[in-house]
Formats: sequence, structure tokens, C-alpha cells
Amino acid sequence: MVVVRSVQLKDILTRTINAWVNLFDESNKNQMPQLCMELVYEDGRMAFSPRYDQLEELILFVVEQISNTLQAASRYCMLVTATPP
Repeated sequence: MVVVRSVQLKDILTRTINAWVNLFDESNKNQMPQLCMELVYEDGRMAFSPRYDQLEELILFVVEQISNTLQAASRYCMLVTATPP
């Protein structure tokens, strides 16, 4: 039972990581994540939209979500492999 769970978990993790890697494959540009920015003129001055701090917050949020997912999967994997048959 533990071996089956371990193999299934490894398969899920492998497929998930491969999917993330494929998102950033340069040969597949139509599926790459995009962050769109605009140069706007407001109140007599030029500015980027979204602002730098908003863009930074978005990127850090995505990285944090990926990190949390990988840590949870790692904890689950340790729990599954530590469970006696």
C-alpha cells in the first residue's frame, strides 16, 4: 500500500513539475505566462501600470504559492513513506 502511494505521489510530482517547466519553454511561446504592462500618461507624468510594487507583489505571490505546494507535497511524501505497511 505504501509503495503504491509513493509511486503515485512521485508520478504526480513529476507530472506537475514537468507542466511548470513546459510553461516556460521558449519554443512554446503561445502558452507562456505573460505579465502585461502599459506605459500611461496621467496627471502630466508618465508611469508604468501596474506599478513596480504591484508587479513585485504578484511575482512574489506566485513564487510563494509554488513553494507552499512543493513543501506540502514533500511533507505528504515523507508521511506516506514513514507510514508502516
